[in-house]
Parts: sequence; structure tokens; C-alpha cells
Amino acid sequence: MSQKPETNLELIERNAKKRERENLSFRQFLKAQSSSTKIDQKVFALYAEVSNAIDCTTCGNCCKQLNPAIEEHNKPAIAAYLNCSVETLETKHLDIDPVENYEFIKTNPCPCLDNNKCMIYQDRPASCAEYPHLNKKDFVYRLFSVLDNYGICPIVYNVVERLKQSYHFKY
Repeated sequence: MSQKPETNLELIERNAKKRERENLSFRQFLKAQSSSTKIDQKVFALYAEVSNAIDCTTCGNCCKQLNPAIEEHNKPAIAAYLNCSVETLETKHLDIDPVENYEFIKTNPCPCLDNNKCMIYQDRPASCAEYPHLNKKDFVYRLFSVLDNYGICPIVYNVVERLKQSYHFKY
């Protein structure tokens, strides 16, 4: 890897606030590019490089700040870990998004996080397993959500910064 990835969460959060306009400008720049397939290929390569250099269990920031969507089949494992019934899980730890109509864990940090490790890792919700969603196609059409995660996840932060460098983007 050409450079060591930034993992200082305070610096990442500070830079996210400071670079908000720059990142929106970069979003517009990327949307104007001719090939979203080429952008996806760059993002996939950067994601592989950066994610291999960062141990998520030293951070766990996503589990401390985000509220993952869960599906019905996730409930028994979560309830078992929390030593409660599914009904108690639903009333104490879950909520429903009124617009999208999906259930999500409403408490922060996630009640299944212990020492930056997911205690239900094998049975974790798909939204957790797929995070930070940089290995999905159509990166340019998901830039608002990517930029929402820029100040939370060191992997997203470093991928976006390296993507800017690869395009010699200047704000």
C-alpha cells in the first residue's frame, strides 16, 4: 500500500465536517464522469487495499453510531445474546422506520458489541455484514450514503480520499 490509512477517529470526524463542501463537489465531479463502471472498478480496488490494512475490531465505530436494519431471522440470535425473549428485544431494542418500514436496532452502541467485537458475528444482520457497502456496483448513485459514512468509517474515509487523489481532484 502506498500510504498508511488514517484511523484516528477524531481526525476523521473533524475532517468530515471541514470537507463537507469539498465532498459534495467531489460527488458532482464523479457524477459527471463518463463511466460509472470505471469508477466502480477503482472503488473496488481501493476498498480491497484499504480494508486489508484496517482491522475493524480496533474501531467498531459503525456499531457505536449506526442503527442497522434487521430482519425477522436475525431476532432469535440477538435475543439469545441479550438473554431476553424476541418480544422483549422488539420492545426494548428495536424500532421501525416510518418511511421505509423496516426494523432497526435503536440503541447505540449496538447491544451486541463487546470490546469492539460483534458477539453475534456469524448471525449478524445483512446491513452489518455488507457495511461499508463499498463492494456494491453503482458507487456514483450511492454517494450521499457513502458521504454519510465518510466521518464514521475509516475505510470509507480512506477510500474516498484515495479516490480524490486518483482523479487529481482539487477543490
